[in-house]
Amino acid sequence: MGNEDFSLTYNKNVRGEGSYTDSEAEQILRLAANHSTGAIDKSRLLQMADELGLSHEAVQLAEQQVIAERTAIAERTEFDVQHRKAFFSHLTSYLVSCGGMVLFNLVTDHHITWAIWPIIGWGIGIAFHIHETFAKGSEDYEEEFQKWRTKRGLSRTTGSVTPAHQALEQPLENILLRDNLTKIEAIKRLREETGSTLKDAKDAVEMYERIHPGSIRS
Repeated sequence: MGNEDFSLTYNKNVRGEGSYTDSEAEQILRLAANHSTGAIDKSRLLQMADELGLSHEAVQLAEQQVIAERTAIAERTEFDVQHRKAFFSHLTSYLVSCGGMVLFNLVTDHHITWAIWPIIGWGIGIAFHIHETFAKGSEDYEEEFQKWRTKRGLSRTTGSVTPAHQALEQPLENILLRDNLTKIEAIKRLREETGSTLKDAKDAVEMYERIHPGSIRS
């Protein structure tokens, strides 16, 4: 018999059969839940609350807290997965592009000259992206998470973020990490690199600017 089971049995015998304190009742329910093989629906939860003398309001408040915590964990997990994918996509673009620039530089000049500058400049953007993606708990990480939640909420409530906008978001972010562009320049560069329509590029840039204030030069 485990220590928790022994403690419950001992205390039950001291006070009499079937009498438990609130903390012991919580222990019993936790142990029972650990041994349970299935989920408990809300009606059963309320029935258990009635048996324990708990109000339905207290159960509802506790349920809301559990759901909020579960949602927060799920949001963090989804954010981490999406941003890691975005980072590795950015890193792949960086490595391929830098490799191409170095090769072209070697072929034309027989040694590395001008290629070092875009490699360093873009590399700084990669370093910031690493920090935003993997430094959990940092100010930059939290700022990116809140921006992501804002955009996610906007997408769900207004439906204004279309699949076309989502497809253009990462290319646009990569462009803005490389260069400090005006709105018109960003639209033009996005169209050149993705082949998107003027409307989609304009909408994507405006949406990005709303979510990331100050990211596009005025």
